Amino acid sequence: MRKRDRFAAGAGALFGGFAWVPDLAALATGAVFECLRPLTWRRTARDEFRRWLDIAAREPLVAVLAIGALIGLGLVLQAIELLRQFGQEALVREVVIVLLIEQIAPVAVGLLVIGRTGLLLFEEIAASRRSGELAALEAMGADPFLVEIAPRLAAISIAAFAHFTLLAATTLIVGYGAAKVSGAPIGSLAFAIDEALGAVGGAGLALAGFKSWAIGLLVGAAFALTAMEPRPRLTAAFLRAFVAMLAAGVTLTVLA
Repeated sequence: MRKRDRFAAGAGALFGGFAWVPDLAALATGAVFECLRPLTWRRTARDEFRRWLDIAAREPLVAVLAIGALIGLGLVLQAIELLRQFGQEALVREVVIVLLIEQIAPVAVGLLVIGRTGLLLFEEIAASRRSGELAALEAMGADPFLVEIAPRLAAISIAAFAHFTLLAATTLIVGYGAAKVSGAPIGSLAFAIDEALGAVGGAGLALAGFKSWAIGLLVGAAFALTAMEPRPRLTAAFLRAFVAMLAAGVTLTVLA
């Protein structure tokens, strides 16, 4: 078998011929629908949601702040240096802020979910399936989807939105400090934030927040779906989550 054929066979095995895409869409849609029903939130579901909100939202806070600071520092300094060559330093707010909030921040949040929260979700669901916990829930008349899956996806998607907000705010503040130190023509912090929000616009800000929420939901659903398969493969979960993140980002950007 030629190298190209071996690569194609391996990719097909990992992605499952993209037959997982409808299942992923159904899983994510079902989680949203069930989470909107008050009857879903029984005590066990509420406890699982609170536990996973702590895992997905609180524990990665230091990483979110560090990533936001690094992006703000590196992106702003690079943009100022580049625009300075063309005498367009005043455009740093419009160029950097729009790019940051609408494109970079949602993707950074998605990568954080893939690298940390998604991995933990995969391990827990795969372990529950191997130990027979999911089958035991079904035997007791409980729906594993309502007890184990939907509350966790709800927590992950809400945490993704919260991390987007925190990351964007951190990046704006650090970026402002970097621009001030570099001597860029920029006013007070309040004025800079007002200008940044004006450059993005209410619709752009809402879209970026929704994009982050959707990316968190789909990435979590990709890991959960793969973990419930007869032979769960972590590599396939990572690839599917990455594809889901890119598809959500590109689709929402194009539709906007």
